[in-house]
Amino acid sequence: MKPFRLKLQALLTLRQREEQTSLDKYAQTLLARERALQNLSSVEKQLSETWTLLRSALAAGSSASALAHAQTYCRALNQLKDRCQTALALAQRAVNQALQEMITARKNRETVDKYHKNQRRLYDREFQREEQKLLDDLSTRRLAPALDWRSVSDVP
Repeated sequence: MKPFRLKLQALLTLRQREEQTSLDKYAQTLLARERALQNLSSVEKQLSETWTLLRSALAAGSSASALAHAQTYCRALNQLKDRCQTALALAQRAVNQALQEMITARKNRETVDKYHKNQRRLYDREFQREEQKLLDDLSTRRLAPALDWRSVSDVP
């Protein structure tokens, strides 16, 4: 009997490659989301520190120009914070999309794996059937000469 060979080996290889690519993309999007989150945290920290300084400057009676400068800086930080929040939301959407792609790729690969296992199971069953048939045939051939001498001796 011929050795087992998966007819869809090329498709299995393709599906495995697609799954690995989607897994890599998912990991990259997770890293991008983490960077966006760190950027947002950094800006929020700067903004908090600036507001603390602005409050203490107000309490100390700073000049109007210094307060206006600090307020302008706070507005710029707020705009930067808004951009960071937008970037984080986009990064989260990219993570969600990459996760869905990875799940789809995994399901596609598992489908081909399931087909492969079924084909292998059928092959193994057929192989065992052929092997049993061969063993039965060999045992029948060995018993046939032994049975023939009895029938010859019975003849007068």
